[in-house]
This record gives sequence, structure tokens and C-alpha cells, in this order.
Amino acid sequence: MKMEKLVGGGGTTGCYGGSCPTIYKTDRGTFVVQGNLIPGSEMPTLSVPSHEGIVEVPESLVQALFNKLENR
Repeated sequence: MKMEKLVGGGGTTGCYGGSCPTIYKTDRGTFVVQGNLIPGSEMPTLSVPSHEGIVEVPESLVQALFNKLENR
């Protein structure tokens, strides 16, 4: 799978000196989101299969994605 970094990383989205959080666009017509894992103890109402994961990203990252897609 090929991925293109759309937005994220660096101090503007909550990660300093790293690549998180980030949203990538894939060549499969999907998005890949990198963020902090949510501990199972914090999501008791969610049933997540073992092959899936839940991550948390700041609102500013989602807003940056909308802005980037709108300006394309």
C-alpha cells in the first residue's frame, strides 16, 4: 500500500519532534490515522475486534485535513 502524508506531525498537532498524529491518504481510496492508542479501560462501551484499533487525535488535526482537502 502506498501512502501520502496529508497533515500532521510536529508541534502544530500535539506531537513535538515526532510524526504523530498524522493522517495519510492511501492508494486504496482510504485514510490511515496515526495517533495515541486508547486504553481498553477508557472505552468500556466499544467492542473492538482484535484486528482493529482505536486511536485518538486532536480536533486540530481533523480541521487541518478538512482545510487541506478543501484547498485541493
